[in-house]
Amino acid sequence: MKFDDRSLRHACLLDGKGGLAPFDPAELESWSPERGPLWLHFDLTEPAAQEWITE
Repeated sequence: MKFDDRSLRHACLLDGKGGLAPFDPAELESWSPERGPLWLHFDLTEPAAQEWITE
């Protein structure tokens, strides 16, 4: 399923030391674990978020 960011509220890369950096949702398809943990915060009242998470 292609990612649809209409329901995404925040996206951040975590640095493992308590810090974070903003993450561009357009880069989600190319993200890899080597870049660091990714935090995605969705509005679960949006059907697109529910579909993406359960896909």
